[in-house]
Amino acid sequence: MRNPFQYLVLIFMLLGVIACSDSDSFPSSPNSRLVFSSDTLRLDTVFSTIQSSTKTLWVYNRGNSKVVVETRRVENGNQTGFQVNVDGISIGKNVGYQTSEIDVRAKDSIRIFVKFLGEKVSVDSPMQVKDNLVFVLDNGREERLQLETYVWNANIIRHLSVKNDTTISTTKPIVIYGGIDIAEGSTLTIAAGTTLYFHGDAGINVNGRLICNGTADKNVVLRGDRLDKLFENLPYDRVSGQWKGIKINSSSYGNVMNYTDVHSAFDGIKIDSSNVATEKLFLNSCRIHNSLGYGLYVNHSKVRIQNTEITNSEADCLYLKDGDIDILASTIAQFYPFNARRGYAVNLLYRKANPLTFKCDNCIITGFSDDVFNISADDKDSNLNNITISNTLLRTPTIDKPRGMVLNNIMYEDVKDTISYGEKNFKTIDLKTMFFDFRLKEKAKARNNAFVTTLPSNDRRGESRVGHPDLGAFIYKEDLYYGI
Repeated sequence: MRNPFQYLVLIFMLLGVIACSDSDSFPSSPNSRLVFSSDTLRLDTVFSTIQSSTKTLWVYNRGNSKVVVETRRVENGNQTGFQVNVDGISIGKNVGYQTSEIDVRAKDSIRIFVKFLGEKVSVDSPMQVKDNLVFVLDNGREERLQLETYVWNANIIRHLSVKNDTTISTTKPIVIYGGIDIAEGSTLTIAAGTTLYFHGDAGINVNGRLICNGTADKNVVLRGDRLDKLFENLPYDRVSGQWKGIKINSSSYGNVMNYTDVHSAFDGIKIDSSNVATEKLFLNSCRIHNSLGYGLYVNHSKVRIQNTEITNSEADCLYLKDGDIDILASTIAQFYPFNARRGYAVNLLYRKANPLTFKCDNCIITGFSDDVFNISADDKDSNLNNITISNTLLRTPTIDKPRGMVLNNIMYEDVKDTISYGEKNFKTIDLKTMFFDFRLKEKAKARNNAFVTTLPSNDRRGESRVGHPDLGAFIYKEDLYYGI
């Protein structure tokens, strides 16, 4: 006698076969259609000859019967540079940019992958490129997905070795692979308005001299080469560690950076030990922002800084080990968003054998933490009389025992202050989009508290400081967009 359970299993199997047959064994009905998850797929801007990242979307069959796609094709073929993969099948040059029949079962979906191959364009400004992905159904219906991107002509430079005095001057983007090496005895000058886009393996290695001649309205910009986005509201340009940064070695002196924006590097600028009798670097109206390591790391060197913003580093924004450092009218702010164990805004290492000379005037030193200013000494009895801080807004507990430090007109911004966490000094601290604008708010504590006699004549953006005795790199003024 047969087991009744076997009959039940057989019945359910037959029902399953019949159900599948009903919905998926016949051609598409006249009303069948497919629906894309978006009517347009937009890729991020890419440099010419460099492939884009891949984006995806879904194609849905929401009907009760299968849909037969007789043809899938990229409308303009090889004329635009889009490469498409539909449900694992590439629609590229090897198949004439079209493929034949595919079925989309009832209530099912397939996935599309699209990238752009970085075709050369004839204009220097970003140019829009469009195409269409066309699905032709067996009922005669056409479903179309628009593909869009922007392509930007760029010069690609690989392993640039500067062995003679060289000037880079162009408004056309330059993408650097492998880095720039400046030989001892040679000078690389980067002209105003020039932007260098560094690939992840690239940075500037300085044995000779680096001169960046930016101006208030035409900054020199040193940044990573990713133009796409990590998330919809987060461009890679706002993600730290996109390129190596600048390394200034022991043999290098007389480096000057005017109105230069260095952002989203590993270490913004790192300086090796040298003779402190000769100036190593002068930073004037610069920006070092969003570093995965240090913003500015100085080891036993002479550095002068004014009107400069050094902000948001996973390690310290400014780390000073020995040397002779003079900072005037600058903003040093630690709001690094990606690690709660971020470093200090300013971290000083004072060694008795090579005592640090540190002078800071008319500055803002602040951040998220209650204490963003640190001094470490290798000898607890060291006299810190080479450290002078004047007319500065300082987020640290009140220094009751300065151990010889000279402190003049310090405005402490500690946990008891009504301005909490330091961010209320500034126009925008947006952790959702990683957008930061370190200009002053109207009611910032840093306003109208500078010692005018020692102020530079202009601020970080070239605005006149006359009538604006404000601390830090920026005067208060309601005007132009700033920040990344």
